[in-house]
Amino acid sequence: WSSDVCSSDLRKMNVDVTINVMAKLDTNGNLIDVYPTSGGDEIFVEAALDAVRRATPYPNETGDIQPVEVPVHFVVQADGEDEEE
Repeated sequence: WSSDVCSSDLRKMNVDVTINVMAKLDTNGNLIDVYPTSGGDEIFVEAALDAVRRATPYPNETGDIQPVEVPVHFVVQADGEDEEE
């Protein structure tokens, strides 16, 4: 993937990508740290990080700080508007 991909380009592509994100949770399930553990186009990495941030707090009944790897899966299908017949 190129970091030059923009949302209008995505509407013309079929994309199936998973970005793995490491989230470190405090004892209450609040996010302490978050970072990608797999690469991909920047638009997907940022969207994955944002999704993990917005989903907090997570359940954490361990009483310890916990690292959790979260796979974030994206599927984008071409909208077909620009297809020639």
